[in-house]
Amino acid sequence: MDRIAPFLSKLFKTSVLLFTLVGLFTDLVQAKDTIFWPYFDYPPLFIVENGGVSGYGIDVLNLIKEELTEYDHKLISAAPKRIFENMKFGKNYCAVGPSKTEEREEYLYYSLPFRAVFPDMVIMRKQNAVNMGLTKEASLKDLLLNKNLVMGHINATSSDSFADGIIKKYGGSTRKETLSGSDSIQNLVQMLHSKRIDWFIWDPASILFYEKRLETSKELTALSVIEQNIPVALGYITCPKNDWGQIIIKRVNRVLIQEIPTEQYFNFFTPWVHDNQMESFRSIFKKYLIDTKESPQ
Repeated sequence: MDRIAPFLSKLFKTSVLLFTLVGLFTDLVQAKDTIFWPYFDYPPLFIVENGGVSGYGIDVLNLIKEELTEYDHKLISAAPKRIFENMKFGKNYCAVGPSKTEEREEYLYYSLPFRAVFPDMVIMRKQNAVNMGLTKEASLKDLLLNKNLVMGHINATSSDSFADGIIKKYGGSTRKETLSGSDSIQNLVQMLHSKRIDWFIWDPASILFYEKRLETSKELTALSVIEQNIPVALGYITCPKNDWGQIIIKRVNRVLIQEIPTEQYFNFFTPWVHDNQMESFRSIFKKYLIDTKESPQ
């Protein structure tokens, strides 16, 4: 009996240790890597209201989440500057929507293009445009060099590379009001209405949304950029330029190749296209998304 008791005690301790190790191993096996998907209020890509977020960016993200089930997916509200900083420093952030720039390509992997929309336009008050003799288009260079005008800008955001080049070349002495934060676009629209700024460059569909949200009369207009030489603006899904990011982008590309040709995918975008632009939109959708020759990362 004296020999049995120590043996049973040792057996009990060994069993507890084995049970603990098995539990820890099970937790490690079941634990999933988390992809953080940041967003900020940028209709119709992301529409933040009533404590939730919707928009075609969420529609596309839901398709990705359905396929990448081996990951946990967490939506997180973040300002553009924070989003790009976190990806630049290799954190597990992947963003839906960024355009390509040379600077970003140094630290980001890009998916195939997931959206094709009309290029950003100059947003101004209608009366101000009339006073300047502007009807359908405006010169970005002239606006940047006009010392009487104040440009609105959101920190860390970018238009297409062509417009960015003009702004970099001629915008050094432009009077600017730069905002940051997840509600920056709405604030820009409000500042334009209150005449605190005179213009900014942005997606016209987004501005129409804010005009409706703010219940303001349609006092603003969207003018094509005269110097613009691209018919469409492409948006991508991006992840950090590391091994983790490369794996995610390869998986995302498989989802896009499968889903983009479907009518369901096309219909994610149609609520934000004017009826008289629908035929043109379908054409660019087919040319730049379905028929794209761009190779996956």
